[in-house]
Amino acid sequence: MSREAITVGKPGGRRAPGLLFVLTVVGAVVIAAAPRAETGPPNEIVIYYGNETTSAAADSTNYGVLLAALRAHGGKEGADLAGAIAEDAKISPSVVGDEVKSLLNGCGRITADIAVFTNAPARDGRYLLCRAASQTVEARPFAALAPSPDAILNLTPLSRPEYFHAALEQIGALFAGRPPKAILLTHSHGSPETALMPRVSAEVTDLPPATLRHILDLRDSKPNWAALKGTSKLQYWPVLSDVESAYGMRFALVFRQACESGLDGFAEFGAIPQGVSRIAHTAMSDLPYGKIDYHALVRSAAAAPGVATAFAANLAAQGMHVDTKWRLLVWLAPVYLWSLPSAIWFAPIGLWLGWMTWTFSRQYSARKLQRWRVEGR
Repeated sequence: MSREAITVGKPGGRRAPGLLFVLTVVGAVVIAAAPRAETGPPNEIVIYYGNETTSAAADSTNYGVLLAALRAHGGKEGADLAGAIAEDAKISPSVVGDEVKSLLNGCGRITADIAVFTNAPARDGRYLLCRAASQTVEARPFAALAPSPDAILNLTPLSRPEYFHAALEQIGALFAGRPPKAILLTHSHGSPETALMPRVSAEVTDLPPATLRHILDLRDSKPNWAALKGTSKLQYWPVLSDVESAYGMRFALVFRQACESGLDGFAEFGAIPQGVSRIAHTAMSDLPYGKIDYHALVRSAAAAPGVATAFAANLAAQGMHVDTKWRLLVWLAPVYLWSLPSAIWFAPIGLWLGWMTWTFSRQYSARKLQRWRVEGR
């Protein structure tokens, strides 16, 4: 079983209070009866989409079977991996909770609305909204979608492209007749090909123990049931394009807060809609837990007239890459060079050696022929 099939992302040491505070700490919570179209200024909104590891996933039978197998049959590497997965179940929701708290503390301080989608409220059919001119956080209905045939994705629903689409549509519908300018922040585990994914993709609940033990012993096996799941990078951008077409929503800044969140290739580059102005990403680097300081993000926006510009500058100061669409092409060169077979790197040397051999052979043959002609006289 490949490590990537089970887990992506590196743990950091930072802890935070968790998500339970969300409905009680920040402002008064008002359960809205139904979503409604809004009018009047402003038309800038920060959308936080946090795909944290859920307690439902961590408490699932699948997690229990997988961790037990890794510890029993995976050797030291398997034991270390099991420990990292178990630690993620604690750290991931805590860090997302800390980021949500910091962001919602910006209610009434920054000149933008704030919408928050995370797995825990989404599983209860809710998302959070705060208007720019208000310090009140509302819990609004977020209709649950039909369950996925994949049990893993049902435990972390925001991994699914359908939920990503539904969340952005929910925000687009708030701004009837005045297309919003969005700052989209998506926080998730990621991989070179995947933008939104659960920490554990492998489904092992119904797998015979002997088969699982055999696969762990082989280590290099990549069975279909362990393939990465969620929203691929090629699925990510069409969701933004659909919302742009339907609601006129433009994206002043998109931050993919995940490991290896840079472009996967030219196909992904072509999928980026024209309505995206700037993209913040980690290129092909890892992103430790708690790396992004959301307190600093909010402070920067509170002191500036434009939230998107302030966020972009602050993310760059925190070590993120912030590029326009066309500047992203710079990052594709190392991606493609890294993917080239090693033989290609030695091809120039091989060609040079071949040319030198051919040249020497011709010179040697010419000298031998000249000597034969001289001797023949």
